[in-house]
Amino acid sequence: MSKYASGYELTPIEQNGMRQYKRIAIILRLLLTEHDYDRETQTVQWEILEAFREATEAWPFLCCSVGADKDGKLTLLGTPAMIIKDAQSELLDAHGRTRIDPRFEEMRSQLDSNSLGADFFRSEAGLSLTTGMPTVMIKLSLLSRCLVVGFSFYEAVFDGEFIGRFFSRLIDFTWHRGDNNGHIWDRTTFVPSADIDRNMFCFYNWRLEPLPLITPKDRLVCRLIEFKKAFVTDLIGRIRQEVGNSAPGCKDEYSVVAMLWVTIVHARILKDRIGAWDTARLNILLPGQPNATRGEAYDWNYFGNSTVPTVAQLSVPRLLYFASDDGSHGFQGEIEPKYTVRGLADAAKAIHYAINKVDGTYVRRLMGAKKTLHPSLDLAAYNRGIDRHRTGMVFEDWSGYSSYQNQVIGTPYTRGYAEAFLPCADDKEEGKIVLLPQRRGPVASEDEIGWATWVCLDVEEMPRVLRQLNRQGWIMGEAAPFRNTRRSL
Repeated sequence: MSKYASGYELTPIEQNGMRQYKRIAIILRLLLTEHDYDRETQTVQWEILEAFREATEAWPFLCCSVGADKDGKLTLLGTPAMIIKDAQSELLDAHGRTRIDPRFEEMRSQLDSNSLGADFFRSEAGLSLTTGMPTVMIKLSLLSRCLVVGFSFYEAVFDGEFIGRFFSRLIDFTWHRGDNNGHIWDRTTFVPSADIDRNMFCFYNWRLEPLPLITPKDRLVCRLIEFKKAFVTDLIGRIRQEVGNSAPGCKDEYSVVAMLWVTIVHARILKDRIGAWDTARLNILLPGQPNATRGEAYDWNYFGNSTVPTVAQLSVPRLLYFASDDGSHGFQGEIEPKYTVRGLADAAKAIHYAINKVDGTYVRRLMGAKKTLHPSLDLAAYNRGIDRHRTGMVFEDWSGYSSYQNQVIGTPYTRGYAEAFLPCADDKEEGKIVLLPQRRGPVASEDEIGWATWVCLDVEEMPRVLRQLNRQGWIMGEAAPFRNTRRSL
């Protein structure tokens, strides 16, 4: 056992965590000269890998790997030999090769369409829980004066708060070589509660019944959806007025997610997947510990995964609060509705209330419940509760993963900021809504990008959603092209 892993134990949330990688890419446009192209690209790649190495060493447990114990729970293993060189990083350079890899044309097409497949991320071939899954991996792909830096974070030990901290530290190290004196050796975590009530968590369904229907992965598509800044900012202002003092602290981002939520529910009604009097559910995945301690002093030692789900619920008539031509209100099931500010405000408030339910007691009790649950039973009850093909969706806020507004990247021959920030298009989860870091749009343009989201839906559902979003005037054109990826992972 490595000295780094000694004395460190995963929490019940991490022990039952998702056994997959969350894959995220940062796109950097390069400023290169023709006469010194090879040296400059080598410098860029070396600088990024060095920053990655130092960021990894800032949290020593990231040099460990994740395995499973005899009870099926996840645990940390010792540091694998040569992990930085052999298991955590990979280079893919389209230049200077005698034989061009046939994947490069397809990868360039994916880059142009903002839809990055698995080839942009470190291969998982040969990795298993038996031998140990690296906690974080990186792959650099150089294509057409553009560097795609693909990160793979093992979800069981990374939550959104920690990913944001990792990126921030990595950006710091693009400026300061060798300035790594702030090692984080320990952390404080919540103690699991002995007061366990599984029924207090409405995202679980404990009934002994088959798992709900899900769409096969080859029938799912992912789409980057960008919202118009000027138009949506005005709409958010009207939603904020409607919310008033009934939900203090309701964030603008909740209104953006509300727009997607009501539109997707409407599309599902038209497909007869959800009834006009059903209840729509939005599972919200939060880093539990930071949310439970909001208002307290910032915990600079926090790392790991404390992800907890919470659920926003609204009846379909209230969520789709349509206004009819005669001025009356109520759900009529119109084919081409004009969504009302009131309906959007109710959706935003439901998201706000669900997030505010997460406090220290909530996190401790969930940890206590997970401590007694086998991971497979935990996952099955959660999937039953979502019913993501019909009434349920899942929302994650990734907007804090990157803070390019405040942090400038110091890597030479780059523009000093991330051009885009994208998840892996092959990581398909039906009904998934991800709020991305804000993208840079045209300066001083009425069509400037305000918010960017990543959405995964059924191949028949997606066109209806995009068409309706476009008719409302909320998004940039028809949104970025999607592709039905070559394989499902």
